[in-house]
Amino acid sequence: MTFCPEWLTGNQNLDASNFMFKWVYLVFFNMLWVFLPLYALYFSFYDLQNAFVMRKGMIAARMELRRREAEAESKKETKKGK
Repeated sequence: MTFCPEWLTGNQNLDASNFMFKWVYLVFFNMLWVFLPLYALYFSFYDLQNAFVMRKGMIAARMELRRREAEAESKKETKKGK
């Protein structure tokens, strides 16, 4: 049994008269092949977005730390010069 193409073309080998074959095997189990990958893609994109946000925050924090270190160095040098 396949999903929609066999059903729409009216294939004679597809037994859709039985409830179990039509709704459980044909519809339910084939819909799992549709929704589980979509579910995985949704959470993958969500996790990737969070990873990029965290990366952006880490880069900003590193730049702020370097700026503060440079300011502290310049203050030390100006105190030594006096």
